[in-house]
Amino acid sequence: MSKMKNKAFTLAETLIVMGIIGVVAALTLPNLNSSTGDKEKVTHLMKIYTNLNDVIGRAQAVYGPVGEWFINDSSDTDRIKRMGNRLTEFLKVTKNCENASNHTSCTGSTLGNSYYSFILADGASVRINGDTAGSRMFFGIYLGGPTKNYNWPNDPFLFNLDLNTGILEPAGQNYQNCFSYGNNGNCTAWVINNGNFDAKYNSGGRCSNSSIILDGVTNTSCK
Repeated sequence: MSKMKNKAFTLAETLIVMGIIGVVAALTLPNLNSSTGDKEKVTHLMKIYTNLNDVIGRAQAVYGPVGEWFINDSSDTDRIKRMGNRLTEFLKVTKNCENASNHTSCTGSTLGNSYYSFILADGASVRINGDTAGSRMFFGIYLGGPTKNYNWPNDPFLFNLDLNTGILEPAGQNYQNCFSYGNNGNCTAWVINNGNFDAKYNSGGRCSNSSIILDGVTNTSCK
């Protein structure tokens, strides 16, 4: 009996161990939750980006090269509407807000006639506007849909569609702009190319939790 007593933990020792475990958990779990949340957002954005490029390709298979879609259109508003109508033929959309009066219910933002917006089946929303004179259209992706904006990165994420090639590319190849302003439009390419939101540590690219300085070439993650 006395030998068994010597091997047992006292109540005080047990409470100390439990306290240490609690402190470690309190310090670790928020970081884990944040990391998991970021990974889910990256996956969501990548999925939409891939799907949109696929849909643009499918629409071109039916209607011909995207640059030839607008021959009979006289204004940017007409061209953007045609783009939206053709792409939504091949997308699972729960709501279409092509008219200026109801963009807010699709994006949470008041947009004019030269925009087209819709909500995808996964809850994210998309807006389209353009600079068709410069052979481009711009796509904004609102991951949280019209009702939710993340603290960072704030929606929308921006993509450029080259009307000559029909290829959609993420905006923001200049990473320094992303670091300087925390601008999600400039950070979209970072997220797509590097698979993380670490550019949110945007003080000159220096990670807040380490001495790493992000440069988009050698250092592409704070971990």
